[in-house]
Amino acid sequence: MGTVAAPRLPIASDRSGSVTAGVGQLAGFDDRPVAWFHGAVGAPDAPVVERTIRAGIDNGIPVVGVIERSGLDANAGLAGLAGLGRVAAALVAASGVVPTALVLDGPCLGGPAVAAGLADLVVMTRRATMFVNRPETTARMTGTNHLDPQEL
Repeated sequence: MGTVAAPRLPIASDRSGSVTAGVGQLAGFDDRPVAWFHGAVGAPDAPVVERTIRAGIDNGIPVVGVIERSGLDANAGLAGLAGLGRVAAALVAASGVVPTALVLDGPCLGGPAVAAGLADLVVMTRRATMFVNRPETTARMTGTNHLDPQEL
C-alpha cells in the first residue's frame, strides 16, 4: 500500500473541465486521505475520473466521487463510450481493493448509471435520478402509455 505525499494533490489541474479531482483530505472526513472527484461528468472528463480511481488504488485509499450529473452526449461517439469503459474498468479494478463511494446529486443516465452500479456505495440526493433508458423509451418498449422517473 502506498502513501500520499502531500495533502490535496490535484489530478486535473492541467485542464479546464467540469470535474475537479485530487488526492488528500476532505472537509468533514477524518484525517485519512481519499482520492476524490466532483463535478458534472461527461465524456471529456472520463480520463480525470479514471486517473482519480487509479490514484486511489495505487495509494490504497478510498475513492469518493460527487457527481452533479452524468451522461454521454450523443455527439461523444465512440470516444465517449471508450472513456466510460475505462471508468468502469477502473471501478472494477478497485473492487475489493479500496472502498468506492459515489454521491449522485443530479441525473445519471445511460452507461454512467451502469458504471455507478459498480461502486461499493451509492448515495442519491433528492435531486438525483438514475436510469439506463429515459422513461419515455422504457414506456415505449414496455407498451405503457406513461412512465415517469419516480415509477422507474
